[in-house]
Amino acid sequence: TNDSFIGNSGVIASFMLTTPTTPGIYELVLINGGQNGIVTLIEPDAYTVTFVIQDIDQQPIDDAVVILGNIGNLPGDYVFTDILPGNYSYFIEKDGYISVSGIVELIDSDLTISVTLLSGGNVIVLHPVIGEAGQNILIDVEFINEDTTFVAFQFDVNLPDGFEYVPGSIVINPERIPDLQIMASMLPGTNILRFFAFFMGNTGIIGHSGVVFSFILSTPKVPDIYILKIEDAIFGTIEGTNILTDVVDGIVTLLIPTGITEPENETVRVFPNPATHTLNIMSEKPMERVKLFNFNGQLMFDSRAIDNTSAQIKVSQYPAGIYLLQIINNEGQILNRKITIHSY
Repeated sequence: TNDSFIGNSGVIASFMLTTPTTPGIYELVLINGGQNGIVTLIEPDAYTVTFVIQDIDQQPIDDAVVILGNIGNLPGDYVFTDILPGNYSYFIEKDGYISVSGIVELIDSDLTISVTLLSGGNVIVLHPVIGEAGQNILIDVEFINEDTTFVAFQFDVNLPDGFEYVPGSIVINPERIPDLQIMASMLPGTNILRFFAFFMGNTGIIGHSGVVFSFILSTPKVPDIYILKIEDAIFGTIEGTNILTDVVDGIVTLLIPTGITEPENETVRVFPNPATHTLNIMSEKPMERVKLFNFNGQLMFDSRAIDNTSAQIKVSQYPAGIYLLQIINNEGQILNRKITIHSY
């Protein structure tokens, strides 16, 4: 309208910028002159999150594995330092016990979380996932089963808005169920994803823990923490009895897209993750040693990659599931990274 400005000074517009993670004083330079802007970024306060893990008799459990957000410590290490305020998912696993997952809100002080792990029973577990908003994610379904007598199962997963099942994406782990027939479908007019399966020949399941099958979901473009809630779950015996005792809901943490499959350390890249055949590791600093642990704390791979900046691990020989990768560089620094192995 070619109207004149009102007054002689004052704000005429505002805009937002994303910022780097490095504290400091930055100058916003006006290309065609004028007064440059100054932005001061300060380092936010960081806190410590400590987990206290006990059994039903309040006796300490010393060698569980805890994952907080995308940080996985070695078995028995329950202290996470230098954690910025925010919401984080956590997942706790110990062989012989029922896994536990949850969400912690860190505000302005150190935090201690007490967790009781229960042993025994027959449990369906949806493993936690960290991914990018708007990208597909792989969900691992584990059965922790005291009994091996059930011959069929069924359960529903209540998908949050924006999540969709990718048809035909189910992959079965033959080491646990070699003859499984499984069907998955969305219930019409709902967000309910239903799984129904039975064992051919009523042969039953192999073993007492481990991933049984995996499937893929597409995700919304909104970064947040989401719950995949299990409902109406059944482990059915040949007599028609439901022997299921508990479920562990899945927690999905969707991060702002970065163009890579997982938030990467500034000096180390680990890809692909999930991995099927080969896991690649690239480091700016020479690596002294690379180790891979399963979630029972068992050492699966150990290589002294003296002064190498790249390494490979053949993972096709390992069972599907979540693993902990430990990288030690030539300065003695240790990086722990959660890795998912997907077996076909």
